Amino acid sequence: MAERVQTLKTHARFLPAYHFFVVPVLLANLLNTIRYLWLMPAPGAVFQVIVAAALLTLGLLARTQTLTVQDRVIRLE
Repeated sequence: MAERVQTLKTHARFLPAYHFFVVPVLLANLLNTIRYLWLMPAPGAVFQVIVAAALLTLGLLARTQTLTVQDRVIRLE
């Protein structure tokens, strides 16, 4: 059985739900939280900005780590 050559074009993953929903919603959440901190400063608003930034970072890192594992598996094959 012939081995198929794996390239970026044949194994790149584009997930519309992730790229067009999750990341924009998390980014909008962060920007909206910063806006509220700017307009109505409150002690809890700083924590909300930190949580919003953490959620956005979590969403981006989850995607990055998954792609890293996929690359390692491809190299092992």
